[in-house]
Amino acid sequence: MMFVTHTTLAFALWTLFIVTTYASAISYCDASGKVCYSWAVPASPKASAASSLYLRLEAPTDYQWIALGTGSRMSGSTMFVIYQDGSGNVTLSTREGHGHDMPMYNRMANVKLVEGSGVSNKTMVANIYWSDVSGVDLKGSDHWISAWKKGSSLHTKDASADFDEHDGTDSFSVALNKASVDGNSNPFKNSSNTENNNSAVSGSGGGEDHTGSIHGVIMAVVFLLGFPIGSVLMPLLGKWLIHATWQMVAFAGMWIGFGVGKVAADRGGDWFHEPHVVLGTIRFGDDA
Repeated sequence: MMFVTHTTLAFALWTLFIVTTYASAISYCDASGKVCYSWAVPASPKASAASSLYLRLEAPTDYQWIALGTGSRMSGSTMFVIYQDGSGNVTLSTREGHGHDMPMYNRMANVKLVEGSGVSNKTMVANIYWSDVSGVDLKGSDHWISAWKKGSSLHTKDASADFDEHDGTDSFSVALNKASVDGNSNPFKNSSNTENNNSAVSGSGGGEDHTGSIHGVIMAVVFLLGFPIGSVLMPLLGKWLIHATWQMVAFAGMWIGFGVGKVAADRGGDWFHEPHVVLGTIRFGDDA
């Protein structure tokens, strides 16, 4: 009798361990608490589930699009972009990141929308199943990036549609080894709105980031207006002091623009990884 009791107790403890180990997906929301992402790694022993991942992206419908990507920077990132299709559903666009340019559509046959996706209660949701995952450590911790754009709906089912540049970005580290879920069924099928609920994700919450655009505006003004105007002031006015002062202001503007560009490149992880950054730095060095 005592042996049976001990056996039953051991089995109960083992069952509790299993349930605790495969507790739930992990989630992360940005600083606004409106744009949220979730991850779930099936713990099924089936070979087909051994390298698969469930993702959930959700945001209010006043966002034009939101995106989640692998890695710490856009270049080389596998990105999942969602937007409304105009008929109560969402369009999933799998893309490949290329620096700060618009990520290009890259069809992935091993990625699909699953049940629970759509637009409801002014919220767009995409539940995504990704099989044969590559480039992501499902048994450890990995870097991820995200971006979003507020605005009117794109109303298209075209997965290769163009869209405007993001309003904000974020980056975070996700411990996928803590995102195990039992079985291989869709864990987000009956999920409601997501909130931050797990310490397995570490991030700042992100925010609006317009440093790239500011860099572009400053440099355009400096090189298209500042220096050209300065070069004709001397022949037109014959006043070297006015010419010199103008050129010094333009020169200072170039330094400011370069500094803002450096910040933008650092935030995107593109410092000396993208041709624009390398060529721009060389060009700046010539002028400086």
